[in-house]
Amino acid sequence: MLKSRLLRLGLVLVAVVLLGVLAMPGRLWMGQRVDIAEAQEQLVEVKAENRRLKERVAMLSSDSLIEREARERFDRVYPGDESYTVPAAGPIELHLPEVWPFTAVEPSLQDVANGR
Repeated sequence: MLKSRLLRLGLVLVAVVLLGVLAMPGRLWMGQRVDIAEAQEQLVEVKAENRRLKERVAMLSSDSLIEREARERFDRVYPGDESYTVPAAGPIELHLPEVWPFTAVEPSLQDVANGR
C-alpha cells in the first residue's frame, strides 16, 4: 500500500516536471511569435520612412529646391533684396444685436469669420 502510494506520487511528480519542462519552451515560442510580428510591423514602418527620406534627399539635390527651401523656411534672401514678414490676422469678433435671429446664427458666423 505504501509502495503503491509512493509510486503514484513519484509518477505525478514526474508528470508535473515533464509538463513544466515541455510547457516552458511553448510559452517562449508563443512570446517570440508576438515579438517577431511587432518587429516586422516596425520594419515595414521604418522602410517606408527610409524610402520617404531617400526621396526627400533626391529632391533636395536640385539647386532650385534648395533655394526655395532657404527662402521659405529660413527667410534667406539675395544680397540687396529685402525680406518682409506679414503677420497673420487676429480673430474677428462679430458684434451682432442680442435678439433673435442674430443669437441663433452668431456662433456659425463667428466660426466662418475665423476660418473654422
